[in-house]
Amino acid sequence: AAPPAPLAPPAPPAVDVADAFAEMLAAEQGEPRAASPARPAPPPPAPPAFEITDALIERIAAEVARRLVGGPLRDAVADVVGASAERLVREEIERIRAKTREG
Repeated sequence: AAPPAPLAPPAPPAVDVADAFAEMLAAEQGEPRAASPARPAPPPPAPPAFEITDALIERIAAEVARRLVGGPLRDAVADVVGASAERLVREEIERIRAKTREG
């Protein structure tokens, strides 16, 4: 299956930021400023190239889980679990030895 097409970029803001700041500065200084000419409304956003459904989300989650289960993650988990188990066993042996020495 082909990867989904990227989503369309967001539409530019309907308000010019420079004009908005100039109007705020003029208002703070008490100077009347003529409103900037009206700009046409941006076109409505294009519909997404694909529909995001529960089935699609489940497929993506399953693929992510499949990739995480194998390979490097599995090896890293095995290393951490092994090191932790070894540390716990050593600590328990030391605790038992210390208890035995105390009598």
